Amino acid sequence: MQTQTGQRPIRSILFVPADSEKKIAKGLGTRADAIVFDLEDSVMPARKSEARRMMAQILAQRPEGYAGQLWVRINPLSTGMAIEDLCAVLTPNLHGIILPKCTGPQDVTTVLSQMTQ
Repeated sequence: MQTQTGQRPIRSILFVPADSEKKIAKGLGTRADAIVFDLEDSVMPARKSEARRMMAQILAQRPEGYAGQLWVRINPLSTGMAIEDLCAVLTPNLHGIILPKCTGPQDVTTVLSQMTQ
């Protein structure tokens, strides 16, 4: 089944910690319709930089053999880490961003303005 835009609908979503090579590889080996690489809760503060580096590398080169969508859950804007997350992951291979703990429309506007710069 495809949507009017020609893309398959998302029926299954797999969340994967963005700092675990083993879990990332395992996730990319699944047939989930979308993988969400989590930079927020599943990554310890000391590993955030490494997780961003890993995501930048994975998203820069579309993972071979995985046909689903690639999403990233960034840190909340209130943490001061969201913009750094966005700078690391915005590539043509990224399908979308999940913004946790959104406090209102202004948060969405802030993220969108960063994504279009």
